[in-house]
Parts: sequence; structure tokens; C-alpha cells
Amino acid sequence: MRGGIGGSDGAIGAWGIEELVRDGGPAAVDLLGRELSASNWPLCNELADALVRIGTRAAQQALCLALKARRHHVRSAAIRGLSQMGGPEAAERIAELANDRAYEVRQNVAEALLALQARHPPPREGAAHSDTPASGHCGARRGDVPDSR
Repeated sequence: MRGGIGGSDGAIGAWGIEELVRDGGPAAVDLLGRELSASNWPLCNELADALVRIGTRAAQQALCLALKARRHHVRSAAIRGLSQMGGPEAAERIAELANDRAYEVRQNVAEALLALQARHPPPREGAAHSDTPASGHCGARRGDVPDSR
């Protein structure tokens, strides 16, 4: 999408991030996710935050896809967003970037994993296991989905 959120001819520029969050539907999530993957700093932080506020599985999937972005600031924004949304699968996907080429991303991975562990400590030895499905859904693993860029 040319122009995008920050451009004069972008679809989000006319509608606005807040309207997309209020809508929260699949088209809004798709648009926010595509814009996030192609965005620059600091807009990527606003877009990731918008997806967190929507809070759906599709929004979490959009953040997971942004973990594959070329720009390190987009990967970092996606890590922070997934950390806020939580869930064991999100933690697994975040951990996959522990050896990222960008120092900032590696630092965000460490901080996110610590935050997730503090909020959701692993079950104690011998504790009863819940039959409740795990929250967090990132779908395909890294490398399973072709990069759209």
C-alpha cells in the first residue's frame, strides 16, 4: 500500500488508527498488520499497540507475522505487543528471535520473556494441569509463511 497510514493517499490516513481499533474487524486487523510490517519508527509502535487493543486472535496473528519484518524496529514493536497479549505460544514465537541480528530485538526478547514469565509462571512440579486451552495463537511457525515484502 503506497502512502499508508502516514501518507496522504493511504487508506488508514483517511480513516484513522482509532477508528480501526473501534471497528476491530478482520479488514481493520489486516490493514493494521500490513501497515505494521511496512512501517517506520515510531509509527510501528502505534500500530502494534492498536493490534494489542483489538486483542483478537487475528490481531495476535498479525503481530506474529510482523516478527518476520525486515526492519528491526517493527520486530521489536511486535515483540512488545505479543508480550502484552501473552500466552505460551506467543512466548515460543518471541523466543525464536533470541539470536536476532539486531541488538535491540535481542534485548526486547529478553525483556518480553521475563515479563511473560512474571505474569504466567510455569506450573509447579506436581501441580494439576488445566484442561483450559492456552491463550495466545500465532498460527504458523517462523518460516512457514512467506514474507510479504
